[in-house]
Amino acid sequence: MSYHSITRQAIELDGARLTLYSKPGLVAWDEVAAATALLAAEAPLRAGLRVLVWDSPALALFAAQRGVETHLYADNLIALEMARAMQRTHSAPTLVIHDERALPPPSADFDLALLLNPKGRAYARLVACAAYHALKNGGRLLFCGANASGAKVFAADAGEVFGKAAVTVRNKARQRLSSLIKAAHAPPPDADW
Repeated sequence: MSYHSITRQAIELDGARLTLYSKPGLVAWDEVAAATALLAAEAPLRAGLRVLVWDSPALALFAAQRGVETHLYADNLIALEMARAMQRTHSAPTLVIHDERALPPPSADFDLALLLNPKGRAYARLVACAAYHALKNGGRLLFCGANASGAKVFAADAGEVFGKAAVTVRNKARQRLSSLIKAAHAPPPDADW
């Protein structure tokens, strides 16, 4: 496959049919499909929420199609390019794709953050901190990843950032879905995180 060729794949997330755009440089869909499907099925998406999605164009499009104000951040410009192609194909006016930065600003105005467990412990901790600062008090972080790819370690690290243990919501198909709530009284993580 040429770097310039874009592939399209019909996928289904929690009953919604989507066309996934991909090209070399992106994680293969079969590597993230189970975690993405579990997040889509369990995410409490409803109108009026501001949702942050990190590094998953398919999940961002899924949320936006439910009328949720969805903001996609990614550290991969190819993923953002493919997200724009998906947005043009599907009606998703509430999807905002951010390419000016890989992580959300510390705005504390998101109700929900959805993410696939990032690879690399130092980077995963950075993402957990960014999610903490992006969420409102009472906001929820919902994250999922393969048990064999360090899901327990990321849950422990994210729990340390949030000041409490992550709650495992569900284990399915060797994927661990976990949740954390940002407490109003919790001190922010140390700057050296």
